Amino acid sequence: MANKNNKVYYGEYSLDRWIKLVLTKKIVLPPYQRYFVWTEKQTARLLKSIEKYQYLPAVTIGACEDSTTHKRVSMLLDGQQRLTSVLLACLGKFPKVKKPDERLKYVDEVEGADEDGMEDMLSEWTFANIQDMGNSKMEVLEKINSDYGDKYKELVIKHKDDTILVLDETFLKTHYIPFVYIVPDTNAGPEEKNIYFTNVFHSINREGTKLTPQESRAALYYQGGNNRTKLEPTFCRTITVKDLPMDFVRYLALLANYEKGGQRIYNMAKGYSVIRSREGLYEDFVYSFSEKDFSDSLFSIDVDHYDEKLAYLQSAINELSGLKDRKCNSIIEMDYLFSGLIYHIMVKGKQYDLEKWQNVRIRLYQKIARVGDDHKKAPSQLKFLRERFECSIRCYNEMF
Repeated sequence: MANKNNKVYYGEYSLDRWIKLVLTKKIVLPPYQRYFVWTEKQTARLLKSIEKYQYLPAVTIGACEDSTTHKRVSMLLDGQQRLTSVLLACLGKFPKVKKPDERLKYVDEVEGADEDGMEDMLSEWTFANIQDMGNSKMEVLEKINSDYGDKYKELVIKHKDDTILVLDETFLKTHYIPFVYIVPDTNAGPEEKNIYFTNVFHSINREGTKLTPQESRAALYYQGGNNRTKLEPTFCRTITVKDLPMDFVRYLALLANYEKGGQRIYNMAKGYSVIRSREGLYEDFVYSFSEKDFSDSLFSIDVDHYDEKLAYLQSAINELSGLKDRKCNSIIEMDYLFSGLIYHIMVKGKQYDLEKWQNVRIRLYQKIARVGDDHKKAPSQLKFLRERFECSIRCYNEMF
């Protein structure tokens, strides 16, 4: 609906105002909005960003009429995860993860289902569940505590020093989230307005050239100082697959997660079988790294001697024949050759025996040569990823 009579307004509301708009159903979700998918950790990050008055993307809402009451409401076109997180933080409640058979499942069309049945799953929950409980915080909490106690758990957001972020009345009234408010032509009919809003929603979520996950993640390297050279070292960028450089954070995150899981390979990337979801694991590692705090995380790695270990890894790659500036034929080859080496140095902090390298190298090449067709066709499947990492770690055991 290209129409010069469509209007767009900009502003900001306090958290208190946003919460009241949601609870009184002045803001509604269109049927094509996805479910709430953020984790408690993502919710906590948002509230800490709000607390520090950091930049936040605007929430996009559109003026429309409720089909039942015929009252004017705002349709939420973009920002559901943010507003829902604010609402849940205010309530101090978070929906419990549902059992697998109660959740909406989908399998990555590229990878196929993993052998352990760990499909990516989304809980069928939105803030509409809370809107039906009452139009005030007190009413909602009373309803949750009396009728839905088994469906929600306590949500407590803590700072790094273990103090609790308190969302009291002052906080809610002095912290803000910006908005973009779209008002379609008042002369347009309901169907025409609906088409307009669906086009807006589609444009927000699909148009433009999106950042790759690595490009998006790179912005996080500057939290807590410039960590880019630590997480994206130059000597790793010359190790490539089809001219694409090694993703060093991927190795650190997966291997530190493996260590946290008791060095049991089936615990590595558990719950992240779909490749798209693993970026969340990598980002969590970067956040923990920037805070230099892995105590309450999915990872185990000593960062106090990180620089020394990184320098040692560089010298190892330079010294071990065939590794420096390696042009790998596939991610399979790269994982076999480097994951075990990175694990023993960066995670375990060990030193290698150069004399054992040729034996290890031969064993690794033999493993690569024996990779089956199924593995080659779907190297991102979690079972194959785990197989490569476990084998590489075991092969490198000989020289550490």
